[in-house]
Amino acid sequence: MKFGYIDTAGRMVIEPAFGWAGEFRDGLALVSRGCAARFRVDVSGVRGELSFIRSDGKPAFALQFGGAREFSPGLAAVMVTDT
Repeated sequence: MKFGYIDTAGRMVIEPAFGWAGEFRDGLALVSRGCAARFRVDVSGVRGELSFIRSDGKPAFALQFGGAREFSPGLAAVMVTDT
């Protein structure tokens, strides 16, 4: 099962490509390509290849994260691994 996004008319605007997909906030959505699909309101437990996408489906940042929360007034908590 993969998640994508539709608009209010029911048209597919971002093709299903994500194992988990969050809500758009501040113009960005938290998604994962590697996480098992699940519906959650609190994404603190979501782990895997997390990134943020813009409303056109393209990555918002070059970075990927090991853990993250959705944006809430302009900021998002992210977890990075030590390199």
